[in-house]
Amino acid sequence: MKSNGIVRIESLTLKNFKNIKNCEVCFAEAKKLSRGALDEDDFSSVLGLYGQNGSGKTSCIEGLRILQFLLSGAPINKLFQDLINIDSTDATIGATFYVKTNNTNYYVIYECTISKKENGIEISEEKLSYHLLDEGNKKINIFSFKTPNEINGVFKEYLGVKNSDVYRMVASLETKSNTNQASITSSIFNPKLLTFVNELKGEDDSYNSIINELYYFAKLRFAIYQINYFNEIANVGIRIRVKDETNSSDPACSDIFVNFNQTTIKVEYFNLLKKTIDTINSVLPAIIKDCRVELLDVVKTKQQLINIVDDVVNFRLVSKRNNKYIPLYYESNGIKKIISILSGFIDAFNNEGTFIAIDELDSGIFEYLLGELVYAFDNFAFGQLFFTSHNMRILEKIDPKNIYFSTIDSDDKFIQIASVRETNNLRNLYYKYIANGYKDKYKLYNNVKTENIISALSRSFSKREND
Repeated sequence: MKSNGIVRIESLTLKNFKNIKNCEVCFAEAKKLSRGALDEDDFSSVLGLYGQNGSGKTSCIEGLRILQFLLSGAPINKLFQDLINIDSTDATIGATFYVKTNNTNYYVIYECTISKKENGIEISEEKLSYHLLDEGNKKINIFSFKTPNEINGVFKEYLGVKNSDVYRMVASLETKSNTNQASITSSIFNPKLLTFVNELKGEDDSYNSIINELYYFAKLRFAIYQINYFNEIANVGIRIRVKDETNSSDPACSDIFVNFNQTTIKVEYFNLLKKTIDTINSVLPAIIKDCRVELLDVVKTKQQLINIVDDVVNFRLVSKRNNKYIPLYYESNGIKKIISILSGFIDAFNNEGTFIAIDELDSGIFEYLLGELVYAFDNFAFGQLFFTSHNMRILEKIDPKNIYFSTIDSDDKFIQIASVRETNNLRNLYYKYIANGYKDKYKLYNNVKTENIISALSRSFSKREND
């Protein structure tokens, strides 16, 4: 199954996920699409989340990661139960998509509820519906699955209600985890079911087209840089995406990380590393003057690992600035951050239907440069960028409709500031609403008084001295 289409994530919803009781964040055109209106000129490229520490921004990145697992049929570890709100027994992750395939435009709605069980977790309900954007807002509920093996009438009719093999297949899907099974898998995007569905020949192939495009998108065009990746940035470096689209039924994609201080890589990945570095170097000097990444002392050799002998390449990874070489491991965290995200950033900038999510995009990057990077993406990119940030410079550079702010209300976690005039400065408005609240309803910040900070710091010192 090779993709001939385009997928865009239009919205993300989370319910009872970590500290979020309820939230929805949308790209600017999502509401119009939900009403059946399609104007591709209105598509936005950027969605940013702002808010105080611990307000749910990283939770949205984690929600996107789980969504990617579900759409790609990848297993979700039963430790997911720790991400379900402590006061709840289940969490729901939902998303809407614009899917274009075979010159047909769809608005797709997906929702998955994962529940805690005594010995693990299970997918208690999973739904997929869509409508044709070319024919108005008629929703077609094509698939609904409830534990343990209930499928709705529309899907039964689509598959053939007398096909007992389908029932046995659906009943055996890995939607539960227990002590003997460490993970669960989506029922809709389970590779077993996808293989079967793709063999069906019906008059309307909309369902097949949609799930295949979403599956392909999640496998090959969906990249996430989570905060734990950047916490280890001294050890984790250049990300290589290894794509295999030769398998028509199940394209594969995996990520290989080349540490900044790494000196060896398998021969089969070395050419990909060189191509990735060439891509990075096509842009890096425009961001950091005269800076390039280079491979030095390249030597092919063999490596013995127990009973396996691998062909490997030894090398040194360095930056070159002003004709001087610096081991990349010893570069500043800001430069390492830029290098680490740049290949994914370039891919999403140039390719429609490519999505990249970056947690704490601003961490380590000079704020003026950061504003220019996001401005360029907002105005000229083909793909999509979803990011979290604390840096206010971005608020002065992109359209306010592309920014959400966290509130202290877990039942309505993210909002947008409406009716921002061209003469308004969103950065200044945000500071104003932090201090005074927004529309007498939304409080954007748990106020921390300076005198309380000073008092707490002083008490801690006195306590230490007395001890």
